Amino acid sequence: MVENKQNTEAWQACPPGTLNRLAEQIGPPGRVPVVRPYLSAALVGIVLAVAGVLFVVMLDNPADSLPGGLACAEVVSGMEHFSAGGFELEMRQNFYTHLMECPNCRERYLQAFGAIPHVTQ
Repeated sequence: MVENKQNTEAWQACPPGTLNRLAEQIGPPGRVPVVRPYLSAALVGIVLAVAGVLFVVMLDNPADSLPGGLACAEVVSGMEHFSAGGFELEMRQNFYTHLMECPNCRERYLQAFGAIPHVTQ
């Protein structure tokens, strides 16, 4: 069993001002550096500006800006169906437009299937 050993020496007072100096060195408990209000406002402003720019960029790039209104992934996945004469007329026209305007998809299609069939109305 552990015995509680107490100091039997008499308590001695600290010299005047010692505790105050120690408290100043340590600082208040839980002290968090205060950020100036204008810095917080500036940070919020920057975040909102970046979000606004991203939102506008997303609005300015609808499917209409894609060749034929189709993404390359859609065209690549539908190449075999297109080459077999599949898809309805509007989709075939969109597919053809994409192949004519997108050099990467056109090259991939030509390597896999040869000539690109012209789409008639």
